[in-house]
Amino acid sequence: MRTATPYVRMTAESDMSVNTTGTVGVFQIYRCEFNGASSSFQINELTPQTGDIGAYGCTSFTIGASSAGGSSSNISFKEVIIRSGVDSSGDQTAIYNYLATKYSIS
Repeated sequence: MRTATPYVRMTAESDMSVNTTGTVGVFQIYRCEFNGASSSFQINELTPQTGDIGAYGCTSFTIGASSAGGSSSNISFKEVIIRSGVDSSGDQTAIYNYLATKYSIS
C-alpha cells in the first residue's frame, strides 16, 4: 500500500527501496539508473540509494502510476530524459547541471 507522500520507487524485476525524501510542491531532479546489481536512485545531489533491481531489459516506461494501471499520481514534470547504457560520471554531472540551471533547481 502506498501511503507515504511522496512515494517514489524504481521497479524492474525487483523494487528499489521506496524513497520519501522528496518535497511535495517543489521541482526536483530524480536520477534513476537501471543497471542490475549496480542500480541507483538519486534526488538532486542527495546520497544515492543503491541496490539490485534485476536484469530485465526495458520494455516499457511508466511514470506517475502503477505499471498495471491505476494508482494514479497528482504530479508535474518539466522534462524527462531517457538514455540507454550507463553514462560516465562526467556525463551524469553535465546532464544534472543542465537541468539544474535550466529549471533553477538547487
